[in-house]
Amino acid sequence: MIANRFSLFLAFTLAILALFFSFSLQLHWNVQQQRNQLVQYADDLTSQLSSTLPVFISYNDREAIVRIVEASLTPNVTSLTLVDLITSEQATWSGETVNTPTSSLPFAHISSIERQVELQHEGIPIASLAITVAPNKEVQIAGFNAIKTLGIHAAYLFITLSIAAFFIGRQRRAILDAAQTLTAMSNNGFLPLETSKRSGIATLDHAMDHFGRHAQRLLQSSNSELKRLRQSMMFDAVSGLYNKQYFIHQLNSWMDEGEDAQGAVFIIQVDWLEHVYRQYGYSVRDETWRLLSHSLQDIAIQDSNACLARFGEKELAIFLPEYNDEESRKVLHAVISALNNEAVMAGFCANKDVHIGVVHAHGKSSSDMLSFADNALQHAIEKNEVFIFHQGTNEHVIAREAWRELLSEAIDKRLLRLKSQPVYTLGESASIFHREVFTQTLIEHTWHSAGRIMPYVNFFSKGAELDRAIIETLIQQHHQRPIQGKIALNLSTTSLRDGTFIDWLCNVVRNELPSEYLHFEISEASARADLNACLLFSKKMKACGVSIGIDHFGRYLESVEYLAAIKPHYVKLDQAFTQTQCSTNQLFTITLANIAESLNITVIATGVKNTALLERLDPMLIHAYQGFIHPPTLIIEDELQPQR
Repeated sequence: MIANRFSLFLAFTLAILALFFSFSLQLHWNVQQQRNQLVQYADDLTSQLSSTLPVFISYNDREAIVRIVEASLTPNVTSLTLVDLITSEQATWSGETVNTPTSSLPFAHISSIERQVELQHEGIPIASLAITVAPNKEVQIAGFNAIKTLGIHAAYLFITLSIAAFFIGRQRRAILDAAQTLTAMSNNGFLPLETSKRSGIATLDHAMDHFGRHAQRLLQSSNSELKRLRQSMMFDAVSGLYNKQYFIHQLNSWMDEGEDAQGAVFIIQVDWLEHVYRQYGYSVRDETWRLLSHSLQDIAIQDSNACLARFGEKELAIFLPEYNDEESRKVLHAVISALNNEAVMAGFCANKDVHIGVVHAHGKSSSDMLSFADNALQHAIEKNEVFIFHQGTNEHVIAREAWRELLSEAIDKRLLRLKSQPVYTLGESASIFHREVFTQTLIEHTWHSAGRIMPYVNFFSKGAELDRAIIETLIQQHHQRPIQGKIALNLSTTSLRDGTFIDWLCNVVRNELPSEYLHFEISEASARADLNACLLFSKKMKACGVSIGIDHFGRYLESVEYLAAIKPHYVKLDQAFTQTQCSTNQLFTITLANIAESLNITVIATGVKNTALLERLDPMLIHAYQGFIHPPTLIIEDELQPQR
């Protein structure tokens, strides 16, 4: 920037010096021309009088001398002195005084011209003549020419500088447009060529277009690489189902959150697939696998969050996140029906050579869920039963309609309490990035986490009501104890789709809560389910000064092109990447972190339970971390307690 300014200053200085030099030369030529004319006049007058006066002086004809001298006088003649060398008489004449304005310009000055000669008659000196000529008219002409020249050069300089300023301004605008384009590109604002803002400089526009396309290709390449990794590492080539590795990833993602999350795991052993292989070989068995996978996906597994995977030569598994006991049993019946249909189509008997182990639980780890499901499968095989349904936790089962009433009561009466968990930046100078707010709900004298009640909240479409109750509780606590640091709240997909809720939230952010301290988080599931709603919500919240984050980033290991559209301030990597430090997880972590960092998005690791997991985090990829290494604490200690 300094070099550019110096170049412009040097160019302007040289232009001004060149114009000044040209003006000086022309002015000097004008003055010299007027002086030469004055010298020529003085010489002509002297020559004329020298040839005329001597005869009359020799005859002492005074009248003739006076007539000749007076006829020769002009306003330029300051004085004319004639001295008779014989009689020593002296006579002096001066021209008529003419009120001719003279130039006061110092650079248009012309000195008076003096001439003195001896007058001779027949070779004998008889008198001396002295003439002084003043440059009255010449000075005026020289001054006028100087002013005219100065005006012409000033106009030329003004025009030149105006043209230069126009082109320099155009270049500056082009640079500003380029800077704005680059800023937009840093936020992945790649516009089509025909709609993007043009700078007006063809070379610069071409360079920006080339750079924009190249940057866009790099980002698209990263997303394509993520898709290829998912396809090559997480799918079974024969059945088209997910493989065991992806199943474990999903199980770790949903069940190890430490929020009393619930779900169900099925492990299915299809023994008649082995009979197909023995009778017809690999090709028929593989085709049967494909038919079976399509049947289960179309009939039994219709939830986008559910995971159906092939576990082995004759085993497959199903994971149903956030499913309650009743919903899990319905899926079990649909799975058995689909398996029986395929068995009959393959020439086998229904409910024969098929065994299923099912576990439904909440608050259990992924390893416990797999262990319970496998034990249930082994019991089913031993007892020759089609299925064994194991209840992984001892709890009082609440009917569906009872859940509706209990949730409505808890929301209406604000039977809620809020906890917060700090998110720390990674590095030596660790500081709190923000505190994430968690909610517990009082149901039948017991505090239940969001993971426990969310299946029923989603089923009864009470997400917006619950989120509103949580935010109103936060407002009440803010009045008691003002929010001092940044806090983050998760919002349900139902809330993101509710225009009335969003308008209410905008009003709250502007008038009730400090927007500069608020972070709202959108789950990756919400971004996949309704990207347009997430975009509208993000735009309105950013306009209010609120930061946006993406939760469970990378949970589905799919393309994350929604990042470029939403442009969040940070993303929280799904905890499954932290729990298992295998080479596959590390590869996906690097890819996801690079995509986020290329968009200037902060990357936060989640699920950090202990120091060992914290030490494994790569500060080159991860900027902050969160987990039960810092467990949540109540925001207000004296909140309501359950009544017995």
